[in-house]
Amino acid sequence: VAVGRDVPIAPPTRAPPVPRGRAHRPCPTPPQYSGGAMGGRGALPLAPYHHYPREIRPRPTPVPHRPSCHLTGFGGTPGRCPPLTRAPSPCAPPRPTPRRRTPHAPPVGAPHRRAPLPRDCSSTHLMVDFPHMSELPIPAPKNSPKARYMNKAAFAHAAPFVLWLGVMLIGSMMHLTPNTASDEIETVSFLSDSQLYTLKTILAGLAILLLRPWRYHIPLQRKNILPALLIGIGIFAVWVIPETEWFHNLCPTLSDLYRTWCVRPFGELRPETDAAIAEQAYSPAVTGWLPFGIHLLGTGAVIAVAEEFFWRGYLLRTVRTPDFLDLDAGQFHLISFAAVTLVFAAEHMEMLAGLLAGLCFGLFFVKTRDIWAASIAHAVTNLLLGIYVPLTAHWEFW
Repeated sequence: VAVGRDVPIAPPTRAPPVPRGRAHRPCPTPPQYSGGAMGGRGALPLAPYHHYPREIRPRPTPVPHRPSCHLTGFGGTPGRCPPLTRAPSPCAPPRPTPRRRTPHAPPVGAPHRRAPLPRDCSSTHLMVDFPHMSELPIPAPKNSPKARYMNKAAFAHAAPFVLWLGVMLIGSMMHLTPNTASDEIETVSFLSDSQLYTLKTILAGLAILLLRPWRYHIPLQRKNILPALLIGIGIFAVWVIPETEWFHNLCPTLSDLYRTWCVRPFGELRPETDAAIAEQAYSPAVTGWLPFGIHLLGTGAVIAVAEEFFWRGYLLRTVRTPDFLDLDAGQFHLISFAAVTLVFAAEHMEMLAGLLAGLCFGLFFVKTRDIWAASIAHAVTNLLLGIYVPLTAHWEFW
């Protein structure tokens, strides 16, 4: 066997050179489009608002359609439209892709969807209809499946709070004077205030559990729990500090001004009989610890959840459209927000504190879109009030 220099070494083989240039490759005529009619390299021109969210894009002006389908090289035959997306041309040199902003994802519950593009070859313009930024979703026709779904959602949000108000109305009729109460109303006094509070706590709690209004909202986000706790503690401090003896000794003029014009009845100090009536009705020494515990549960959990689902979850968007679920929960609308906040403040004896609470709870809900976080903040405020009242004998808050 020959080894070493006795074996001839053949020169290495090389692949034949690849011809370069456009002349050596087949090239369709005319060059093909890529990206289709809605974007990508080689796409047709669009309005300058294509990177906006779909619900705020203004109506664009018509733009020229692509060339006629009868041209060769587009894969179309007379009377038929070519597909909207074509492969990139192997002939054209690579062009730098223009930098475009990624379109924002539509918000949760956005009612508008992009309509399919017209594919009529006889048309000379491409019409794309975008909703105007000031338009609201058109309400669903009466008795349609969507309308029934919206009515079901509205009932689930409003029924617990309406039940609570109904029992509260019965309790207010029990305290009417004999001169203003009719014979029928006077027969309602077989229930005490503590028993009525227990009744409305049970009814509203059962309504929340059976109707499950949280199905129409996102679940609780853990990152919102700590801000909710801090907001609840802050609202509690604003609620009780202006009526404490410490604040009265510190700023007597401001304390008297708050007690006179920011707490109902306006123009006079709160009657001391309110605290005596509430103590006689709700004190655990009078009613026992079980009714007091139910009262604390109703104040700290049931009414807080019922109010948040009604005021923020339902009414805040229903003021604008009956199909409230079509609107984004994080969309701030000044008129509806102000109206709901003012009505929320009017239902409380402490009007200024109720106004600040409505502002904080509402803005927190709009910021996070988390109805459970707003409910936690509200529940913390009510629970701290329920603990503060028997410890300091300020029964007027109940």
